[in-house]
Amino acid sequence: EILATRMKELRLASGLRQIDVAQALGIGIPTYCRYEYGQREPSPTTLVKMAKLYQVSTDYLLGLTIDGRTTAHAPGADGPALRRRTIDPLRHST
Repeated sequence: EILATRMKELRLASGLRQIDVAQALGIGIPTYCRYEYGQREPSPTTLVKMAKLYQVSTDYLLGLTIDGRTTAHAPGADGPALRRRTIDPLRHST
């Protein structure tokens, strides 16, 4: 799964351990490990925290963009409308 893969890649590129990321996100180590192994998906709030931690977009984490800094979206995805309906409300709720 793309989310799990990107989580691990970003963690390793940042020189962080799983325990470091779990603590930064305010979750337990077993929970974080399940995210990284693709056994469980993070809540929207945790996903936003993770994006902020790594300074990438949630779209990048979810595989909707190729690069964390781009706005290109996956084929068939109505990028701006999808963001308004899903991600933007999450960003404003924290």
